[in-house]
Amino acid sequence: MEIASLEQIEKRIEEKLEEAVKRGLLTRLERELKGDCGPYWKKEARKSIEQAKKELESGLLTIDESGVVRNRIGRVAFDDMVEVLSYVTDKANADATRAARNEENRAFLNEYRMRDTTPRMEELNEMRAAFGEGATVVDILTGKRIVL
Repeated sequence: MEIASLEQIEKRIEEKLEEAVKRGLLTRLERELKGDCGPYWKKEARKSIEQAKKELESGLLTIDESGVVRNRIGRVAFDDMVEVLSYVTDKANADATRAARNEENRAFLNEYRMRDTTPRMEELNEMRAAFGEGATVVDILTGKRIVL
């Protein structure tokens, strides 16, 4: 995989900012790189790109053949990291990464719903203390209702 040099990254920043300005809609990172959020955030944005480059080079971030970006523990990266990596390499695919993350989330939620999520006595006591006796607490992931 080709990882851009610092000089190439600087050129990509200029090119991408020019494109963003033309389309009239800048992401937070683009506004930071442009300097719209002040010199501190401009510097921090550039540091985040340099850090992403280091993490990609060291294997802490990986990109598979489909362009899916994963972090050091194998979880699919969020959109902001993919945007940062777009300055470092053209191998990161935002759509493929988003689809993989959605699938990862779907699988987790399905597995979570299969678990026995019956609260222990200690948890029930904490909920009663927080919400009061007789209150109904709802697990928003399963829809399970618990009357305290």
